Amino acid sequence: MVTGEFRRRDILDCDTRPCQGIWKQVNYRISPDWNLANQSHSYVVNWAEVDAGKTTVSLSASIETEFEVFGQPLTLGVTLFEFEYVGAEIVPLGSQRVYYCDPIMKLNDTGSIQFRSN
Repeated sequence: MVTGEFRRRDILDCDTRPCQGIWKQVNYRISPDWNLANQSHSYVVNWAEVDAGKTTVSLSASIETEFEVFGQPLTLGVTLFEFEYVGAEIVPLGSQRVYYCDPIMKLNDTGSIQFRSN
């Protein structure tokens, strides 16, 4: 299932602290002719955040020293390390096994988000 795009203000109410999540209505369409023999008793809901941009973090460290040799300035340097990380565009938020006969208002928890199937 893929939802529309939500911004932070669409899913969090921060008028009071701490911020509280805002429930969003999403219709999970499960076939009315669900066949337990062929399709099993449970299904898995996977959640992910899709970021429009990528996050890049770069880090490096180097050491330089200056001295004179025969009256001429000389600079020597060495790079100790360089590191770059590019974040993924799709960030998994967890998944939860949901049983076909679970009560409609049962709360499911992926560890990152909570949801109810209806």
